[in-house]
Amino acid sequence: MSVFFVFLLSTLALSAEGGVTCDLTTKPATWATITAKNVFFNAYEPDNYFNTPGFCVNNDFMSHTLVYESHVKLANPSAKVQHDTASNTFDNSRINCGTNDTRVQYCQSHCSNKQLETLIVSTAVINGSLPLSTAQQVFRTLGSPNDTSIASIQVDLNAQNLKIDYDYYDDANFCSVFVRIKNPTMFPYALFVTVQKILGV
Repeated sequence: MSVFFVFLLSTLALSAEGGVTCDLTTKPATWATITAKNVFFNAYEPDNYFNTPGFCVNNDFMSHTLVYESHVKLANPSAKVQHDTASNTFDNSRINCGTNDTRVQYCQSHCSNKQLETLIVSTAVINGSLPLSTAQQVFRTLGSPNDTSIASIQVDLNAQNLKIDYDYYDDANFCSVFVRIKNPTMFPYALFVTVQKILGV
C-alpha cells in the first residue's frame, strides 16, 4: 500500500469522525459555533481534541456538513459574540488580511491578534491545501499550549451552496481566518481556520 494511500485513508478518517456534543448552556455564555457546508477535509489540534473540555466536533461526512463549538476563554470578559458568513463568492470589499502575499487571492479575518493572523495565513500558504499540516504547524509555533484548540477546514471552492456560518469575538483569545490561495504549481484552495483559548482546561 502506498504512503499516499495510507495518508489519504488517515485523512478521510479524520474527516469522518464526529459525535461529541457540548452543553451550550454552560456558563459563561462565551460559546462560538461554526457550521461549514461542503467540507473536503478537516483537522484539529491538539490531536486528542475529543478529550478537550469545551471543544466539540460533529461531522456529517455524507452531507459534507461540519459543526464545531468552542467555549472561548475571553481575554476581555465584556467582549460580545458576533456573527458572520463566508462563501466562495469572495466579495473583495471584505478583504482585510494577507494583502502582502501575491499568492493570497482572498482573506477574510476576525483576528485582533495580527501576529497570529499573519502566522495562520503564511502557514496556509506554505502547507498547501492540507488542513492537518496547517493546524499542526500553527499549534507547534504557538508552543503547543494546553488551553488552545485549532480547527482547520478545507472547503469546496466549486460548490454552489458553499457557506460557513460562524460566531466570532473581537478578542485576543479568538481568531478566525478564511483564506483562498493560489500557488503557481497548484490549483486554488481555501481554508477556514480558527484558533481559540478554551475554558475548562
